[in-house]
Amino acid sequence: MEYRKDIQILRGVSVISVVLFHLNMRGFENGFLGVDVFFVISGFLMALLYREGEAVAFYSRRARRLLPAYFVTVLLTLLIAACIVMPVEYGQVVEQGLFSAFFISNFGFWLQNSYFSKAEFTPLLHLWSLGVEIQFYLLIPLLFLLAKKFKWSILALLIVSLLICFVATTVSSKTSFFMMPLRIWQFLIGYLVACHLTVAGTLRDDIRNPILGCLSFFVLLSIPFLPVDGQSTSFIIGHPGLAALGICLATAGVLTFGLPDMFEKGRIGDAFELVGKYSYSIYLAHFPIIVLYLYQPFSGTILSPSTPYAIAVIVALIVIFSLALYHGVERVGANFYSALRAIGVSGVIVMFSLSSETLMQKRFSSSEQKIFAAWSDRSVYRCGKVFRLLHPTSDLCEITDGAEGKKGTLLLIGNSHADSIKTSFAKVASAHGYRVFFSVDNEPLKKSRDSVERLIAEAKALKVDAVFLHFAGSEGLENVIDPFIVRLAEEETRTVWLMPVPTYENNVAATLFNHLTRGDKLPSQNLATYHEINRDLFAYAKSKKSSDFSYYDLGSVLCHPECVLVDQQGRPAYFDAGHLTLSGAMLLENVFASAIDGVARSKKFAH
Repeated sequence: MEYRKDIQILRGVSVISVVLFHLNMRGFENGFLGVDVFFVISGFLMALLYREGEAVAFYSRRARRLLPAYFVTVLLTLLIAACIVMPVEYGQVVEQGLFSAFFISNFGFWLQNSYFSKAEFTPLLHLWSLGVEIQFYLLIPLLFLLAKKFKWSILALLIVSLLICFVATTVSSKTSFFMMPLRIWQFLIGYLVACHLTVAGTLRDDIRNPILGCLSFFVLLSIPFLPVDGQSTSFIIGHPGLAALGICLATAGVLTFGLPDMFEKGRIGDAFELVGKYSYSIYLAHFPIIVLYLYQPFSGTILSPSTPYAIAVIVALIVIFSLALYHGVERVGANFYSALRAIGVSGVIVMFSLSSETLMQKRFSSSEQKIFAAWSDRSVYRCGKVFRLLHPTSDLCEITDGAEGKKGTLLLIGNSHADSIKTSFAKVASAHGYRVFFSVDNEPLKKSRDSVERLIAEAKALKVDAVFLHFAGSEGLENVIDPFIVRLAEEETRTVWLMPVPTYENNVAATLFNHLTRGDKLPSQNLATYHEINRDLFAYAKSKKSSDFSYYDLGSVLCHPECVLVDQQGRPAYFDAGHLTLSGAMLLENVFASAIDGVARSKKFAH
C-alpha cells in the first residue's frame, strides 16, 4: 500500500476528539466516538497487513508495534500512582494493571462500572480499547479463512455483530461498549473497504471521489454535535448506536473515496497528519496524565481542570510525554522486543502490582486503614453481572437465599441509595421469614408509565405483601414516585417508605481521613437539620393518610441528635457523600425489623 496521508489525518482527528472529551471540553461531549474511527482504521489495516499462513509473523509485527509503549505506559502509571495516591485508589490501579497485563482491560472495566462513571479511580481506563483491538487480532486468521471459503461470510458476520450490538445496547449499554464481539462490526467495515473497495489499500481510480470523501470527513467533524447519550439504553441515541454506525460509515467513506489534494497538502491537513503520526503515543499518555494530575483522594476520576493554568500544564505534559514515548519507545521499541521479554514485562507488572499494594498498606495506621476500607465495604452492585447476563430482560432479582418465604414476599424499589442498604434489609427480612426482590435497574421507575405498570404487574405476580421504597431527596416525587404509590394503593398493595439517610456535601471517608491526619473539621448535621432538609418528603408522607401506607424516619436512627459518620467500631458509615457502607447500613437493621414487623401486623389484621 502506498502511503496514505488521509489515514494519518483521520487518526489526528480521532485522537484530538478523544483527548478533548477526556478534558471535559465544552463541545466535545461526544469525543469518545473518536475510538470508533480508530476501530475502522484498524480493521482496514489488518486486512492489508495479514498474510495467509503467516500468523506468527503477523502477531510478532503487531506486538513489536504496540506492546513496548503499552507496557511502559502501564508501568509508569503504576509507579507514579504508588507515589501519590491513597491505598483506596491504588488498589483500583493495581487491579487495572493486572487486567492490562493480560490484555483484557475491557473485561476488567466491564466488571466495574460504565465507561462514563467517575466513581472509581481509573487512570488506565483508556486501555479498554486496546484490549478490544488485541482481541480482534486473534480473529484475523479465522476471518481470512472464512472469507476464502464463504464469499459473504464477513458481511454476514458484520450484520450479525451490528444487530446484536444494538440489541445489547437496549439491555446493557456497558456490555455493548466494552465487549469485542459486539464491536467487531466496526473493524469489519474497515476490513471490507480494504478488501473490496481499494487495491491493496490504495485508492481505486474508478471509485476515488474527493467530493464524497470530503463530505465523509465533514461528517466526522460533526462528532461534537451528534445527539449521543453514552449511558442510554437506546440504540437510537445510545452508544454504540446509530451515531457510531454513522461515524464508522463516514470513516469508510474517507478510506474509500480519499480526500481532496488541496486539503491534504494544506496546512490544516499537515497539522492533522502530524498529530496522527503521534496518535498512538498521545492516546497512551494523555489519560493517565489527566487523571493523575487532577487526583484528589477519595474522589474517583476527575476530568475537569478547574483553571486555564491546569489545562495548560496538562496539555504541556501530554505533549512532552507523547514525544518522549514516541521517540524513546514507540519508534525504537521494536528493536528490543521479543516474546520472552514481553512475557517478562507482563510478569513484572503482575508482581509489582501484587507486592506494591501490600507494602503501601503498611505505611498507614489501623485507624487510617479502616477509613480506606470504606470503599470496598459494600455489596455487589444491584443484582450482579451474572444475573444481568442470564436474565437480560428481568426487572427484578431475588436478594434473599431463594428459600420459600414462611411469611411472604417483599419488594425493595429504589435508586443507588436503596442499593446501599439492600444487603442489611435482605438479612433482616430473611430472618423474619420473608423473601425479598430488588429492582435490577438503578432507576426502576424511569419516569415512565410503562415502567410503573410493569413493576405493578410483577408485584402482583409475586404476591408481595409490601413494597419498600428508598430514594435520596425528593426528585421525581410528583411525577414518578407518587403515581407508583397511587397505583400500589389501587392494587391494595402496602407501601412502606424508608426515608432518606442524612447526606453530606463532601466524601465522608475523605473528611474522616483529613480529620485524622490534618485535624480538619468534620462535617456536622443534626436531627433538626436533617428534618429541615427533607421537610417536603415528610410533609408528603404525613399527608398519605391510608392504612396501606407507612413511613420510617431513618434520620432518627442515625442522628441522636448528631448524625453519625462511623459505627461503634470506628468504621465509616458512608463510602462517599451519601451512600451507606455495609457497616453503615447495619445501623438501620432495627428500624428494618420494625418496618417488617409492621407489615406482618397489618397482614394479620387484614385477615
